[in-house]
Formats: sequence, C-alpha cells, structure tokens
Amino acid sequence: MKILYLTLKRQWFQMILSGAKKEEYREIKPYWNRRLHTETFGIIEFRNGYSKDCPRFQIECLSVQRGLGIVEWGAPEKEVVYILRLGKVLNVEIKPPQHLTSGSTALKRPCVPQAVVQHEPR
Repeated sequence: MKILYLTLKRQWFQMILSGAKKEEYREIKPYWNRRLHTETFGIIEFRNGYSKDCPRFQIECLSVQRGLGIVEWGAPEKEVVYILRLGKVLNVEIKPPQHLTSGSTALKRPCVPQAVVQHEPR
C-alpha cells in the first residue's frame, strides 16, 4: 500500500493524533495535483519536524476530495482545497529527545535565548 509522507505543525499533529481533527488540507496547486491524482494512497505518515528522530505516526487515508474545509482545523476561509479524510491511527513513533537519552547524568537542554527586558527610563 502506497504511503503519502507529510509534515505538520505541532498543533495539527497533536489534534490528528488525539482524534480531534479528522481531515488534513492541502492547497490546490500543480504540485498537489500531480501528487494526489497520479497515485492512490492508503496510508499517510505525518511527521512533526524534519529530523530522523522526529515524532511521527501513520494513519489511514480514507479518501481525497476537493471542497471547503473546516477553518478551525486549518483550512483557508472560503477556498476550495484538497481534503484528506483520515481514519484510524495505525502506528505511532515518538522517541524521547536525544538530550534525555544520551546516558549522561546531567540533564542537557537545548540553548534557548532568554527574553530581553527593556526598562523605560524614569
């Protein structure tokens, strides 16, 4: 069975995985016309990121249609899009971040810059 690989933002990834969102949208553009009309996909693998260890899961693809999507689920307002109707989650692969599994006793954290607070002169 052919697998369609798609990357999602965390919000949509989590909503689909939890079952709260039952469809995903793609713009009607030449790229998606070629991908979605030349082959039939039975499974979609959603990824949340681009690294080899990013969270991912596979889900049934029930159908691909054109229509108006649900704005709260990320569809553009009043614009016809491809609607990928989703079924059951088949497989989930979420690995812990590497900095938590490296075997070191020290907790490693990614470098996150602190917010700079500017004060008004009195």
